[in-house]
Amino acid sequence: ARNHPEIKLIISYHNYDRMPAKLSEIYHEMEKIPAALYKVAVTAHSTVNALNLICWARESSRNILAISMGPQGQISRILQPIIGGKYT
Repeated sequence: ARNHPEIKLIISYHNYDRMPAKLSEIYHEMEKIPAALYKVAVTAHSTVNALNLICWARESSRNILAISMGPQGQISRILQPIIGGKYT
């Protein structure tokens, strides 16, 4: 990306089993690599999981995309435009 500034790097973390309790620690590890966007995709086992992820993302950073996977996580994708998310 250094030689090609038009190329934007996205660093992503996926957890297909659950929503980790220490999302901030995961995010800070990801931040060690400079990127245009940091994506956190986790599996929600309840709507509360999905809403907690949305709240965490809103408080964390402007360059983070947080989505919940699975049927219980669909709300995180639907609400992206409402909460100011740039991506769905």
